[in-house]
Amino acid sequence: MPDLQRVADLLAAAGIPADEREVRGLAEIYRAHRSAVDSLRAMPTDHWSAPILKVDVSPEAEDHAN
Repeated sequence: MPDLQRVADLLAAAGIPADEREVRGLAEIYRAHRSAVDSLRAMPTDHWSAPILKVDVSPEAEDHAN
Protein backbone atom coordinates (compact mmCIF):
# COMPACT_ATOMS: atom_id res chain seq x y z
CA MET A 1 0.00 0.00 0.00
CA PRO A 2 1.86 3.12 -1.22
CA ASP A 3 -0.23 5.50 0.91
CA LEU A 4 0.67 3.56 4.05
CA GLN A 5 4.39 3.93 3.31
CA ARG A 6 3.98 7.59 2.34
CA VAL A 7 2.20 8.41 5.61
CA ALA A 8 4.80 6.47 7.60
CA ASP A 9 7.59 8.39 5.82
CA LEU A 10 5.92 11.76 6.42
CA LEU A 11 5.43 11.00 10.11
CA ALA A 12 9.04 9.86 10.45
CA ALA A 13 10.34 12.96 8.67
CA ALA A 14 8.32 15.15 11.02
CA GLY A 15 9.54 13.20 14.04
CA ILE A 16 6.01 12.18 15.01
CA PRO A 17 5.84 8.74 16.63
CA ALA A 18 2.92 6.55 15.54
CA ASP A 19 2.14 2.88 15.92
CA GLU A 20 0.93 0.72 13.02
CA ARG A 21 -2.76 1.26 13.87
CA GLU A 22 -2.34 5.04 13.81
CA VAL A 23 -0.43 4.93 10.53
CA ARG A 24 -3.17 2.79 8.93
CA GLY A 25 -5.88 5.17 10.15
CA LEU A 26 -4.01 8.21 8.87
CA ALA A 27 -3.38 6.47 5.52
CA GLU A 28 -7.13 5.91 5.10
CA ILE A 29 -7.83 9.56 5.85
CA TYR A 30 -4.99 10.63 3.54
CA ARG A 31 -6.43 8.59 0.68
CA ALA A 32 -9.92 9.99 1.26
CA HIS A 33 -8.84 13.64 1.36
CA ARG A 34 -5.89 13.74 -1.04
CA SER A 35 -7.85 14.94 -4.08
CA ALA A 36 -9.56 17.67 -2.05
CA VAL A 37 -6.22 18.93 -0.75
CA ASP A 38 -4.72 18.85 -4.26
CA SER A 39 -7.63 20.92 -5.57
CA LEU A 40 -6.74 23.72 -3.14
CA ARG A 41 -3.60 24.33 -5.19
CA ALA A 42 -5.32 24.08 -8.57
CA MET A 43 -5.33 27.31 -10.54
CA PRO A 44 -8.39 28.36 -12.53
CA THR A 45 -8.08 27.78 -16.26
CA ASP A 46 -10.53 30.28 -17.73
CA HIS A 47 -10.03 34.03 -18.06
CA TRP A 48 -12.95 35.05 -15.85
CA SER A 49 -11.82 33.18 -12.77
CA ALA A 50 -8.24 34.46 -12.79
CA PRO A 51 -6.97 35.26 -9.29
CA ILE A 52 -6.76 38.87 -8.16
CA LEU A 53 -3.12 39.47 -7.33
CA LYS A 54 -3.47 43.05 -6.16
CA VAL A 55 -6.58 44.65 -4.72
CA ASP A 56 -7.01 48.41 -5.05
CA VAL A 57 -9.66 49.67 -2.65
CA SER A 58 -9.05 53.35 -3.25
CA PRO A 59 -12.10 55.48 -4.23
CA GLU A 60 -10.46 56.16 -7.60
CA ALA A 61 -10.23 52.46 -8.50
CA GLU A 62 -12.23 51.43 -11.55
CA ASP A 63 -15.29 49.24 -11.10
CA HIS A 64 -14.63 46.14 -13.22
CA ALA A 65 -17.74 44.34 -12.00
CA ASN A 66 -20.00 46.03 -14.57
